[in-house]
Amino acid sequence: MRERTYAKHSSEVDASLIIETENETLEKELRKFTGIRKEKVTSSILNSLIKASNKSGVDFISVDPLDVRDKNGFKYIKLQVMCKSGFHEMGSFLSEIRKLNGLFFVDDIEMRCEDLTSNEITSVIEMSVYVLN
Repeated sequence: MRERTYAKHSSEVDASLIIETENETLEKELRKFTGIRKEKVTSSILNSLIKASNKSGVDFISVDPLDVRDKNGFKYIKLQVMCKSGFHEMGSFLSEIRKLNGLFFVDDIEMRCEDLTSNEITSVIEMSVYVLN
């Protein structure tokens, strides 16, 4: 009877150690993520992106900051923008971004068409934004 109790306790201890390790890893990731999230995407950047999307007909799914830091007198913000649109609307959106007041640069874009008979695409755009400090 005691062997069973010890075996049960040792498996609980093993499970507890695994959970502790996973928890520590998640806490590290959360601290890193929270540091990025604390730096809110400024309303002027969001307003500019919304203005460009309204002009072009692009619908946002999400706008997430990936990196934020000071860089040569500017605040550098790396964003990931996920949106839905047609191909022509996406082209118009990219053109509108270039016209915005501020330094917006498209670093990468990935476009997917889930339904080959549809004109709607889902795009993931990584962009760098520079704002004066």
